Parts: sequence; structure tokens; C-alpha cells
Amino acid sequence: MLAVALVALLVWRRQQPQAIGQRLAKLRAVGLPTTLTELDTWYSAVPDKENGALLLIEAASSFRAGGETNLPIVGYAKEPPRGQPWPPELLVAAQAHLASNQEGFNKLHAALGHPRSRYPTNPNLGMDPTVPLFPLQKANSELALHAQIAAETGHSAEAMQCLLDQVRLIRTMDGCPLLTSHLVQMAHEPIATGSAEGVFSRCAFSEAELSSLQHAYAEAADSLSYENAIIGEICWDVDVLSRPAGELADLWPGTTGDTWQDPMRKAGASLYGFSGMQRRDLRIAIDYLDDLRVTAKLPPRQRLLAANRLNAKLNERLARQFVPFARSLLPTIGKVVSIDAHRYAILRCTESACAIERWRLAHGGSLPPSLGTLVPEYLAAVPEDPMDGKPLKFRPLAQGYVVYSIGEDGTDDGGKERMGGQPTGWDYTFTVAR
Repeated sequence: MLAVALVALLVWRRQQPQAIGQRLAKLRAVGLPTTLTELDTWYSAVPDKENGALLLIEAASSFRAGGETNLPIVGYAKEPPRGQPWPPELLVAAQAHLASNQEGFNKLHAALGHPRSRYPTNPNLGMDPTVPLFPLQKANSELALHAQIAAETGHSAEAMQCLLDQVRLIRTMDGCPLLTSHLVQMAHEPIATGSAEGVFSRCAFSEAELSSLQHAYAEAADSLSYENAIIGEICWDVDVLSRPAGELADLWPGTTGDTWQDPMRKAGASLYGFSGMQRRDLRIAIDYLDDLRVTAKLPPRQRLLAANRLNAKLNERLARQFVPFARSLLPTIGKVVSIDAHRYAILRCTESACAIERWRLAHGGSLPPSLGTLVPEYLAAVPEDPMDGKPLKFRPLAQGYVVYSIGEDGTDDGGKERMGGQPTGWDYTFTVAR
């Protein structure tokens, strides 16, 4: 019986690397990387003199920090309601703050004028930890504040420039094939779309300006950053789970770093590697991530449904097998799919709002009867809501309008915004109060 069990173990151990190798060979056959070294090469090189990312990091780090805690958007103060005037004292303080950062804005506009960007990376760790991601978010918030104040004071051209620069800033991370960069990018997008809500509620723009901004949001919604992030995650998992088992001891999920645990941890890691469970962990991770990568090419609704099916299948597999690394890492990645669907929905709502504003400009300020009315002159088609596969929804308000997706609960709540931490009863919205 022991001999039979040993033969079965050896056969099983032999099958795991074969299956892994076949999956990786398919990725290489279509020109995709499978190691972190290959990933670093795949992330297109940009000469330093042409690299907008390097200039952007420098520009973002030059913004002054003093005094902004008493301001909205860049600090902790509450922003005036959409369409309502800024209190005089708050407006003066915001203008003074923006004036003190004029050099930072000049550098930022110049950096965003470069068409190519590549953020520094470390082939072993992913994104270089020296990259100051927080200043990038601060720069985005500064642009949002600048847009609001420009709109409030009647400088529509400046407001439009800020909105376009916000989209450009976000899209500098499109090509970075790391999950971290995609999460950072998704954290930036609500700042940009929220900025547009406030600006649209305070001023109107020309047809050319609105058309340009609409195109920018549409391209941002169709970016490949989600697919690239999954490709990067495949390479990271291959790198980590292909290491000798002894090296995995310090990476073991739940590791505390206590020295008394070292012998137990190393012994467990060695058994984990010898038994073939390490290869099974890697196989499950690669199978799931590569299937998830394929779904990224589907239309948004089909992508979400396919990813949800993969997540359900993964959870069943994790429940019955000992795969500690897959169990600790993959469910978190699965949640990114829902976040990305939210991101897509809001960007499409914002694109649709640009089309509505173009209609209003051509029709004396009146609202269109429906989003379908905007097709084909202002929209090629009404964008699809990734949450139910139906067209996005539009509703006039007492002052302005709302474009919305039904949100993650799958229920049409009439374009109701989320207030606080309420779990249900709200939609993904873009609201204009003008």
C-alpha cells in the first residue's frame, strides 16, 4: 500500500509541472511574459528624456503642503454642494493655496504633455517602492480643486484643462502591468469624475471642449490596464511559487516573524514543496489568473459574469484543497473585477454626461428626452451598464440630471447617490446640478 501510495504521489507530482508548463507555453506563444524579468522587458521602455512618468513624479512632489487641511478636496473641509457658490472666505483661501502651487501646476501640465510614460519598477518586487504614489494622488486632488475654483470664477478654459489633465494623469498608469498600479489608478478615477460633476454643475463649455473631454473619458473606460494587471499578477505568482520551498517559509501566509517559529515554518515549507502541494498551488493560481485574463477581453457585462463564475469555481476548489498561497491571494484579486466594473460604469456615465452637455449647448440649455436621443450625433450608442447589460439610465432632476448604473446590488434605485456606508439602496451615479 505504501508503494502504491508513493507511485501515485510521484505520478501526481509529475503531472503538475506538465500542466503548468503547457499553460505558460500558451502565454508565451501569444507574446505574453511569464516571469518578472520578462514582464519588466514587456513593459515598454521609454527614454528618460521622453518619459512623462519621471517628470510627473517630480512635478507631483513639488506641491506645497501648507494650509490645505482647511480646504475641501485637498484637505478635510467639506466641499460646497454642487451648483452652490463657494463661501467667500473659502474661495479666497483656495485661491491663495492654488497661487502658492503655481510652479507645481506648471510642471504638472508640462509633464502631462509627454505622450509616453513608464514608471520605475523593480523586477523582483514589482513597482519600485521609491515611487511616491501619494504625491500623484495629491497632484490629482490639486487639479480637482483648481478645476472647481476655475469653474466658480468663470474661467471655463482653465477648468477644462484641469479635467483633461486629470484624465491624462490617470492614463499614465495604463501600461504598468502590476496589480498595485491598477488599484492606484482606480483610486484616482473617482477624484477625476467627481471633479467633473462639480465643474459641470458650475459652468458650461464649448462643443469642441466637450467633445474632446468625452473622447478622453471613453478611451479611459476602454483602457487595457485591468488585463495588464492580471498579466503582471501571473508573472508574480510564477516567480514566487517557483522558488525553492525553503525560501517560501518567510512568505507563508500568517507568518509573524517570531524566531521560535522558524524551524517549524521551514519544516512545513519543505514538506509543502516535496509533497507537490506547492506546484498544485501554482497550477491553481495560473489556471485561475489566465482564465481571468481571457475574460478581460469580453464586453463589460460578459466580463463580470464570466469572472463571477470563475470566482465561484475557485472558492469551491479552495474549500476542499490545501493551497495556502492561492487561498490568501486569489480571492482578493477576484474582488478587483467588481471594482473594475464600478470604474467602467462611472467613466461611461461621465462620457454620457459630456454628450448631454453637448445637447444642451445646441438646444438652449434643455435636457434631452433620453440618452437614446443622443444617438448617433452625440453618442455612437448608449453605453452598456456592466451590472445588468442594459443601457445606462438617465433621469432629470429638479435642478440638473443624473446618469447612472444600477450598482452592485442589481436594483434600480432611481439614481440615488450613496450616503455614508449604507450597503444597499444606491446606484453608481454622475450628477449635475445646473
